[in-house]
Amino acid sequence: MTRYLNCHRLLSKPILILSLCIAVSLIWASYAAAQVSGITFFKVGKGYTDSIPRQIIRTQDDRLFIFAPNAQYTNAVNAFWTNAAGLPSATSSFDGTTSFTESAAPLSVNAAYDGGTIIHILVNTQAGLVKDYPFDTTLRTFRSPTTLASGAPTVTGEYIGSVGISGMVDKNGLLQVAYWSNGNHITHQAYTYNASTNALTASGGATQVDTAGSANHPILAVSPLDNSVTVAWVSESGSPKILARTRSSAGSWGAVESVSTAVPWTSRNSGVNIDQGPTLLITPNGAKHLLYIENWDSTNDYGHVHYVTNSGSGWSDVALNFYSHAPNLATNSAGNLYLIGHGGVHTGQNDDLYIMEKNSSGTWGSPQLFAAAPNGTSFDASPSVKWSVVGFNRPDTIETVFFGADGGNYSNTTLYYGRFATSGGGSPTSTPVTPSATPVTPTATPVTPTSTPITPTATPVTPTATPITPTAIPTTPNPGGSQVITLQINAGGNDVNELNAVLDTSNTTFWIGNGGSTTTSYAGFRFTNVTIPPGAVVTSAHLEFYSTQSQWISINLQIAAEAADNSAAFSSSSKPSQRPLTAIINHASNVNWAANNWYSFNEMVSAVQPVISRAGWRSGNSLTIILKGTGSGTYARKFIRSFEGGAGFAARLVITYTS
Repeated sequence: MTRYLNCHRLLSKPILILSLCIAVSLIWASYAAAQVSGITFFKVGKGYTDSIPRQIIRTQDDRLFIFAPNAQYTNAVNAFWTNAAGLPSATSSFDGTTSFTESAAPLSVNAAYDGGTIIHILVNTQAGLVKDYPFDTTLRTFRSPTTLASGAPTVTGEYIGSVGISGMVDKNGLLQVAYWSNGNHITHQAYTYNASTNALTASGGATQVDTAGSANHPILAVSPLDNSVTVAWVSESGSPKILARTRSSAGSWGAVESVSTAVPWTSRNSGVNIDQGPTLLITPNGAKHLLYIENWDSTNDYGHVHYVTNSGSGWSDVALNFYSHAPNLATNSAGNLYLIGHGGVHTGQNDDLYIMEKNSSGTWGSPQLFAAAPNGTSFDASPSVKWSVVGFNRPDTIETVFFGADGGNYSNTTLYYGRFATSGGGSPTSTPVTPSATPVTPTATPVTPTSTPITPTATPVTPTATPITPTAIPTTPNPGGSQVITLQINAGGNDVNELNAVLDTSNTTFWIGNGGSTTTSYAGFRFTNVTIPPGAVVTSAHLEFYSTQSQWISINLQIAAEAADNSAAFSSSSKPSQRPLTAIINHASNVNWAANNWYSFNEMVSAVQPVISRAGWRSGNSLTIILKGTGSGTYARKFIRSFEGGAGFAARLVITYTS
């Protein structure tokens, strides 16, 4: 949201800028940009966005939520949402709205999603307060706020783009927050949240992330790979620069790192460092990606975009052939990168939004038109993009919210929603799947057991999906000498998820199917004290899962048991992906699961029998079942209760056998 090169508002350097503005139309008349397929954009309502905070969320039930300050110099924060699941098609799709009014104007607003039913709306205000307003996505209401800090810096006059807060929920459910704090520092604090009591509690002590002061514009990102937290910011101590610092998943902070090689744009005109990022996200492989804009250069323009990345061996800074103000980065499930920002090439700026895609070779493609500003409106704005580590739903559809300055007036701003399909990242509408109007009745017909192992290319076995009424768990004699044993996960470390080689042992819910990868998504279930004697013949075996929510989505996975006499506990050196397997059973289903019900899941004699038949098997040993996600849909998964979510609702294994 430049105040410098917007031809509607000439605030400084008038002779230079007037000449640039006269030249812009000539430059862009010859600038060819291909239209990206799958694009749509339209108005939502009143408000404005910034590139550093994240203000657009797609929830687990496939609804879209947008949060934004109403207007500059006003105290209201607006929420807009879609009551229908799926992709919105018009302004009328956002048929839900509410707001709250702060005691002072909000400088910036950040939405941090917990992956379930709470979105934390983080606000820093003109009164120097930093607050959290939890938003309940079920009731569609804001809860009472918690003040996180006071005495934070403020600005006077125009302030759109003077960003002061950034936050995300990490994979352990902690709310990670970085904010512009007293004395022009950057402070980090993690919090736990109790949804039943609306209590936000600090987890550990606060950390002053910077060491030199004169710091502002914090951006925080959580790594999908290892749950580490990286904070970047603008430093004006000495020569301006972009700095960053990383906190390991164990809570240990590393040294402050220099990110930028060029001098970044800084200014005290109309706020604090408006138009500047930095923008930061981390892809599934753990690589960090950052954008910032350069100070005035030889083209007599500021806003030369720099892309900086760090894959573990230091930051690498590359200047792109693109000029913008506060551009943003988006990614999909495959880790592909997209730049979104209003554009220009070398000289002048343009009030339309453009997209640039990073090629597989590491180079960046040419800008492509995304949204042309209507007459009388400027899209010289900061786009906010959908991205999170938990609850990153429909990752292969890039969704963004940005604003138009109507008549070039930055106190009269309108929000726009936009999206486009990504290339090479899978179907943009594959996750989640919207249920049809008529629910499918779960089948109660059991699958006939087979003694022949099913190969990975065999026809998938149709699962049973009949809700199971919870019962006690005795070993039950059956007529004809057969017996039934029902085993249940009995410790937190015995049910796990693994994604991209990172083990998760402590969530209250786990998933089966695909997480953010179609090749490295696993669920593991270790059942102890399996009192089946050696030589027993297994005639039936199936898992039972307790569904945590209403969910109707296609899942594809492979089921196998660990080929071990006595399965060992899971650990970082003994993950599900590292274990030898028995025969693999392919599973594919598209069944409606209701919330708070048990479901029987797939016959799998051919996976269990080889374990019981091993020479070293003994009654009382442990047996592990491993589910690996397959298919082409990332985040095609179903959520189930874990041991931590309630011991009586943890996964069960039911085996029928004869001695």
